[in-house]
Amino acid sequence: MKLSQNGFRDTRNLTARDLPLIQNRIALIEQLAPNAAGLVNAAAFKEAYKDLLNMRERVTRPTRPAP
Repeated sequence: MKLSQNGFRDTRNLTARDLPLIQNRIALIEQLAPNAAGLVNAAAFKEAYKDLLNMRERVTRPTRPAP
């Protein structure tokens, strides 16, 4: 399961409806990552965390099309 992909309708077109799931997964990673079992798991947490932060940014600060 990939935390930044599974459970979302469309990761390319995120909406405010996706924000609670994004926030919950960020909180989960913040809780569990410090105790990751090994370097591979730590790297996976780090990558998912980065992706989820970017997803949250896209939802909370959408880019506007150029005029």
